[in-house]
Amino acid sequence: HLILGFVTNSVTPSDGKDTQGEYFAKYLCRGWKIFGYWIGTYTVTGAWFKAADKSHPQGRIARVLAEEKEIARVVGAGVMQALNNQARYREAAAVGRSTLKATQDYKVLNNLAQAERILGRTKEAGELFERALGLVQDVKIIDDPDLRHDEAVIKANLAELISLTGQDNKALDLWQSALEVVKELGDIKDQAGILVNMAGVIAGQGKVDRALELWEEALRLQEDFDDPRVKASTLSRMAEVVADQDDFDRALELWREALKIREEAADERGQAAIMNNMAAAVARQGDVNRALVLWRECLDLRDRIGDLRGKADVLVNMASWEGKQGRLKKQRSLNIEAVRVLGSISEWVDLFKVLVILGTVEEDDGPVFLAQALRLGIWVGIPVEDFVQVAALFFKKIGPKSKIAPLIATTANYFLETSREKPSRKKELSELTTGMLEACAKARKITQKKIKEWFADEGLDDPEVFIPAVTKALEETVGEYNWLFSRKVFKTPTWFSR
Repeated sequence: HLILGFVTNSVTPSDGKDTQGEYFAKYLCRGWKIFGYWIGTYTVTGAWFKAADKSHPQGRIARVLAEEKEIARVVGAGVMQALNNQARYREAAAVGRSTLKATQDYKVLNNLAQAERILGRTKEAGELFERALGLVQDVKIIDDPDLRHDEAVIKANLAELISLTGQDNKALDLWQSALEVVKELGDIKDQAGILVNMAGVIAGQGKVDRALELWEEALRLQEDFDDPRVKASTLSRMAEVVADQDDFDRALELWREALKIREEAADERGQAAIMNNMAAAVARQGDVNRALVLWRECLDLRDRIGDLRGKADVLVNMASWEGKQGRLKKQRSLNIEAVRVLGSISEWVDLFKVLVILGTVEEDDGPVFLAQALRLGIWVGIPVEDFVQVAALFFKKIGPKSKIAPLIATTANYFLETSREKPSRKKELSELTTGMLEACAKARKITQKKIKEWFADEGLDDPEVFIPAVTKALEETVGEYNWLFSRKVFKTPTWFSR
């Protein structure tokens, strides 16, 4: 019941041109704030009637008289889940923030937290998981298995997040609590997933034997729901830990078993992931040339299945080990290829990271690569801690006397002071940005009394002046022909203009 009063049906022509379905999809997309700007304001029902007006003009116009928040909740959560499953995390986050303006729902909060976690906004993700957990506990009926299961899933998600921040014991407590519920409900698939994650953290604490016991228990559970991909993933994680314990032969056995499962399931993406891990372990054992052979086989698989994201990961791994072997030209070419691949699929956060690697290891062209990273960071909304650190690295390479130096220092300081992220190292980062500004003033012989006047004269006190100025200066630093990705992306609004 999308609307109040009556139900509508619509027949779509079969020629596929200018159909109501096509218009409906377009108007639905225009109902969300994506990449920083509104294209329209159509709800589900509004999009339906607008599409009907376009595809079936009859001189009558239908409009919505009343609509429930339930629609926003269901549609928003569903769209977010689909976008997260497609690794379209920025769009999922945009949809989630818009949906929360209409309704506060634990499923929406949980999906938004998942997206924010992948995007590196750990603190925001944690707060969202906590809010989701609070809401589901408020509405939970003790005998309602669905709500109890949803609560367990949110706890497991929160545990996975905080385990990445070093809060191992808290994470294990949450997982244990979730595990008890899914065991009682008989959900063996979630049991296995939680055990696998717990084992990973316990292995990181050095309790490898206990971790292996949990993984073995997870494997036994997996026999009952027969998901070969999950089993192969578990074996692969076990292999990584065993390899770190220098039991390389045992690790290879586990990887080969996992690889066989992937091959039988015709899962080439999974095969490539295992080969990537095997190659890294072989390289750590000192046989870099053999590892590079494995990585090239992995690249062939990634190319065959069109997994460009996975291909970029392999290229970066290969580049790192080529560099350790002193083959710097090869390292450079592989990293540049990774950047181009990531740009082709709009994986901007990872592209930023590879540009930073290039800017760090390359002496002569370092500023050019870092300038691209910073220009991209200003547009895409890189986590503020990363942005400030890269700005400081770029500042060190160009020096405080550089014309662009005050702009870089001011922009880094502005993002730090206005960010919603509130990084744990804010004091340290603030000292870093302040130090850069002081170095710029000193290089220009500007006294403390003249600082305010200097800021005003140069527009360093107005973001509407210094942000356009720094973006222009960064682009000039890169030059016309040195870009490794298309600058057309900069035509859309930046993240801070939302």
